[in-house]
Amino acid sequence: MDAEMLENVRANGRYYRLVNGMSGPLIGKAVGHDASWVYQFEAGAIQKPKPADLIKLAHALGLRLSDLAKTEPNLLLYLSPEENRTGLEKLEEIRHRRGVSKRRFGLSLGLSENHYTKVLNRNGNFSLKTWWKIADALCMDLRELIRKDE
Repeated sequence: MDAEMLENVRANGRYYRLVNGMSGPLIGKAVGHDASWVYQFEAGAIQKPKPADLIKLAHALGLRLSDLAKTEPNLLLYLSPEENRTGLEKLEEIRHRRGVSKRRFGLSLGLSENHYTKVLNRNGNFSLKTWWKIADALCMDLRELIRKDE
């Protein structure tokens, strides 16, 4: 496996782990290591992982190693403060169009009671996993939700 393919495996592995809400300890156990192995691998600290570990990683994510090695453009692993603000603005637009309270809207997104309101009041943030959950609940692509309209 060449260096570019290994970097794809790292990025795609982290992406699918986060999107599927899988923890480092869970993936580490499936691969036969602890969580630190997962985080070190994703960060590039493990330069030459064993091929068997990569195959186990792919299977733990429900994929084939060849799927993880593919170049996936525009993987979303981080949201900037601007993207967070834009996402919250769009959520508020959707909520207003639906004519529902913040509490009811948050619950419809699968959030715990008052979580939506707390984030709107700047008493917290949504994790990337929560943003994916929200986009899924709205049947939207997360990129569409967090990006400013051109």
